[in-house]
Parts: sequence; C-alpha cells; structure tokens
Amino acid sequence: MQTDTTYSETAITETPTVTAPTSITAPSTPMLNALCAPAPLSLALRYVKPTVAFRTTLPALKCVLLNAQMTNDVSNGQLVVTTSNLNATTSSWLAAHVTTPGSIAVPYATFSELVNRLPQNATLHLEMDSATQTLRVQCDDIVTNIKGVPSHEFPQPPAWDTGAQIELGGKEFKSIVRQVAYAAASDDSRPVLTGVLFEIGANGLAFAAADGFRLSLRAQASATGMQETLRVIVPAQVLGDIEKIIADDMTLTVAINSTKSHIQFTMPNYRLIASLLDGNFPNVQSIVPTTHATRVVVDTGALGSSVDLAMIFAQQAKNLVVLEAEPGANESAGTLRLVAASAESGDTRRALPSSITGDAQKLALNGKFIKEFVESVNAPQIAIQFNNAASPVVFSEVGNPNYTHILMPMHLSSK
Repeated sequence: MQTDTTYSETAITETPTVTAPTSITAPSTPMLNALCAPAPLSLALRYVKPTVAFRTTLPALKCVLLNAQMTNDVSNGQLVVTTSNLNATTSSWLAAHVTTPGSIAVPYATFSELVNRLPQNATLHLEMDSATQTLRVQCDDIVTNIKGVPSHEFPQPPAWDTGAQIELGGKEFKSIVRQVAYAAASDDSRPVLTGVLFEIGANGLAFAAADGFRLSLRAQASATGMQETLRVIVPAQVLGDIEKIIADDMTLTVAINSTKSHIQFTMPNYRLIASLLDGNFPNVQSIVPTTHATRVVVDTGALGSSVDLAMIFAQQAKNLVVLEAEPGANESAGTLRLVAASAESGDTRRALPSSITGDAQKLALNGKFIKEFVESVNAPQIAIQFNNAASPVVFSEVGNPNYTHILMPMHLSSK
C-alpha cells in the first residue's frame, strides 16, 4: 500500500475527543447538512490521507466519504471522514452541528486543499444537493461547489466481530514500530515480507520483520489474557501510518477479527481497519545464532557517526562497510575499525575504542542497514556478536534482551 503522503507532526490528541461512530457505512438517505470548524476537519483529513488511493482508476477510491451523524452523547452530532484503498480503511471524526444526517464522497485532493485554505477560525457549512450529488461548502463569504460521488459507490469496510483484543500504550507502540517495521521488505516480490509478524501469547507479545537480508525481533511483556498463541501478519505500511500520529500518552486498542482476515486499530477520534497478509512467515528463530566467537561493545553515538562518515564512500560501492575487530590486551582496550572505499572517490577509516572479547575478525556489512539499526536504538551502548565473515551478525542494545537485529554479511573480496 504505497501512497504519496506527507505528515504533520501534530499529534492526534489535538482534536477534541467525540464518540466513535457506531458505523462508517453511509446512511440510506443521501442528505447532509452540517456545521463544523475548519481546523479539526483539516486535521482529520490529514489522518485519513494515507489510505487514499491516488493512483487508482476507480473514482470512489480517490474520494473521502463525509458522513454527518446524529449521536446520543454528543449534543449536536459529529462528522466522520473516511478513506479507503480496498486494503485498508481509515476514519477520523470531529464534533459537528448536524441538522440533517447524510453522506457524500468527494475528491480528497480537491476537498482537503480547499479546507486547508479556508479561514481556520470561521464556521464551515456543508450542504449536499442530492439531485446533483454536489457538496456546497460555505465559509464566511466563500462559497464552493464540489462535484461528488454517491456514497453507495464508496467501498464499505468488512462487518466486524472481535476475535482477540489487546491494548498498547502510545509510547511502547511507537518504540515497537521504530525497532521492527523498518526491516520489512519494500517490494512485493514476496508479499509476506512486506508485513510485520504479530505473535500474541499469554505472557506477552513478539514482533518480527525481515526482508531477506536483515531481521528485527522485538518482545514486549504484557498480560494479554490470551489462552492460545495468535499469529498474524500486519502490513508494515499500516503500522508506520499509525506511528506517525499516535501520541505517547495515548492508548491504542488493537483488535483482530475471528477469521484472522482483518486487524483494527482504534484510538481517540481515529480508527483503521486493514486486511492482514496471507502466507507463512519465515521461521525467524532458526536464523538467530546461539553462539558467537567475537563480541564487540561500542558506544552508540560513536558507531552512528562513524557509519555516517563511511557512507560517503560506501554508497558508491553497494553500501559495503568493513568492520575490523581487534581485541586489546584486556577486555576494555579493543578497537573496532570501520572502513569504506570507492574506486572513484577514495576511502575512509575510523578506529573506535571498544570492549572486545574473542577472536580478531574482519567482515563486511551493508552500511545503510547498520545506520538504520543505530537510529532505532535507545541504549547508550550496542553489542555486536558474530562467528565469522560468512555468518549472521547479531546487533542488540546492551542491557535490553528484548530487541535483537540480525544482518547477513556481504561478500568480502580476498584481494
């Protein structure tokens, strides 16, 4: 699910919380008359943008469904905005004064650009002409008419029945996504690898992502209430979309339906339902080495800056960065060297003081992958463990057994 998306750094908590819609299905009577504020509507439109199918040939998938609803616990009702690309459906809602409930789908690009340019402190009046399927948008002395699509042409989400449900804090969810999802594949040659494996057991959660060259594993202790272990594969793109808008102090409810075909994420004023990926995820535990011949402990910041320097030359040589580990006279006196060279531009090397136990070794890794791992780390030190130049390399945060990253080595010429 690829879209041309830009995101605001504004957290979703800035929208006043109103009641979650009982359904995002369009009402049978195609009418709509409602008042709302432009600012929260603009914010809601940004939240649902990731699931607009901009490149489709189906007009309805380029639209946002506007659904004005009456509610029991909100005095004047609410406006629900929804987008769908068939694989995922996103809704966000805001308080509105609803005179006549109803719905219409209008082109997302046109409507969102209009709302963003209107006076944000004014009142927006939305009114639908059902005969012509036109949305009249009035704000102060600005009157705009937007041609729409009948709401019944907009795709409907699947009927929902919850089979399993857990809750995650916003801060821990963001940490999980940042330490796992980046390792998922970016191409569709093996669709199952574009997702993140969710494993929910009685004592906690486990997450995994792999692209054939690297593997990220993350565990999270939690009382899930599950009697049996549940395994599903969630599109990594979906997790990234939510991670960009969830606030640290928010609670995210994650539900999986009984047929294990869809997953639902809910938080204040926001809901996303996505199709789960079919297929068998690789047996990732079999990839993780259980022994090592060399272990290096290095400062996180120093390793990060050294990789940045090496990439000046490595990016011209398939991102190849050579690591040379040399133990010292005692455990704390070792040296880790990072070397990168380009036939066209030259070379660079940097020696980092490190704690090294085991054998002196030399191996080559993808510098871009090292950089992405370092950027996901929260600990001040990183441990690197390996057996030889051809075996998987294990990266981890010192003091945190719950996060492990595996990199497959690159071929190192003997010349």
